[in-house]
Amino acid sequence: MRLGKPIEAVEIRGLPAAVGDLRINEEMCQALGRNSKTASVKGVNCIGSGELPLLHEAVLSWMAPNGFVLSGLEEEDGCLYAQSWWCRNVG
Repeated sequence: MRLGKPIEAVEIRGLPAAVGDLRINEEMCQALGRNSKTASVKGVNCIGSGELPLLHEAVLSWMAPNGFVLSGLEEEDGCLYAQSWWCRNVG
């Protein structure tokens, strides 16, 4: 999703992959004013922009042998937007 609006599947497949270590921690989220399960990707190596924004309120929403999807909220310019990350093993 981009600013809370879905991205077409064909565009998603064309986006550069972000490669790094997925970490999920409980930490303070200033935008929510409370603790939140927050996902981050450390050591991001991608062709596009640098680090991925934090994914607040991260929950596992889909899982299969070829990967899984984390869903939550990303903060951009003070607004929270629904977001999902398609995660899979690249090795």
